[in-house]
Amino acid sequence: MLVKKGKPEGIGIVFLHGYGANGADLFSLAGELAWSDRESWYFPDAPIEVPLGPHSVGRAWFPIPLRELQVGVDYSNATPPGLERAVNQVKTVLKSLPHKKFILAGFSQGAMLATQIVLMEPEAFAGLAILSGTLVHSSVWKKAATSAKKPLAIFQSHGVLDPVLSIEGAVKLNDLLNESGWNGNLLTFRGGHEIPSGVIRDLKSYLRHQVSKLQPD
Repeated sequence: MLVKKGKPEGIGIVFLHGYGANGADLFSLAGELAWSDRESWYFPDAPIEVPLGPHSVGRAWFPIPLRELQVGVDYSNATPPGLERAVNQVKTVLKSLPHKKFILAGFSQGAMLATQIVLMEPEAFAGLAILSGTLVHSSVWKKAATSAKKPLAIFQSHGVLDPVLSIEGAVKLNDLLNESGWNGNLLTFRGGHEIPSGVIRDLKSYLRHQVSKLQPD
């Protein structure tokens, strides 16, 4: 796990990478998003190895069949096999860190996992950033979102030309969260499955705002 350390009594910001990548894929974001020593940044590796080509492997939080990768991923009416195991693995990571509060962020598959974790236990988190994520098992997520005692303000971004996870899935997720009392705006951009500079700028503002509510400047 790659780490950019701040004060241990501060907040932990944990980023979950996408399918086929690893923690190093997003680690540069720590330098772009950090603004003080009150935050510690963590970029864990997913537990599953996936082949990417000759002599090349990536990592995944839960398996995705090759056919689904080819024709498009749609988990809006089902829980992906292995998701709950991945949830427990990330919770184990969080318990090992010296922070009382966390902001959880994820890209693509990591965004699905981050959303699942925060929806099921929102009181343990100070924020959620969903980068190029999508709706998963809408009835389960709707029930969790509406039953939350203290819904969070969330950050969500998605490319309107995303060929991997469609913008439609992101819109449905954003609608579900807002209809359930969560506060989030979907930042769209003319691009694909990526994190452009405009998203980084707005994400930095969101993270700073969430942390400032916990610890005044």
